[in-house]
Amino acid sequence: MNQPNQTLPADIQTTNDIPTVTTTPSSIEDRDRGKGVEAMAGLRKGSRSTRAWDDMSETDRRVLLESVRARRQARVERDTRELMLWLSRAGR
Repeated sequence: MNQPNQTLPADIQTTNDIPTVTTTPSSIEDRDRGKGVEAMAGLRKGSRSTRAWDDMSETDRRVLLESVRARRQARVERDTRELMLWLSRAGR
């Protein structure tokens, strides 16, 4: 029988059992750092000389602005209704 404090050979960790992690300066993180920023900057440079807003007629601009105002107003009304509903349920 084994004693309670006796260490068995399977319990001893050897150097072969310890995983090693090597870090090199050319790791993926270091090599690709900043590549996305450079790519996005390249897309923006001179990609459009005019904006869609500039190409729209005055009537189209008014219609677009009115639809945006209507959506914002509908969102405010919806949020107000949901808040009132939430408050009424919380007060129970």
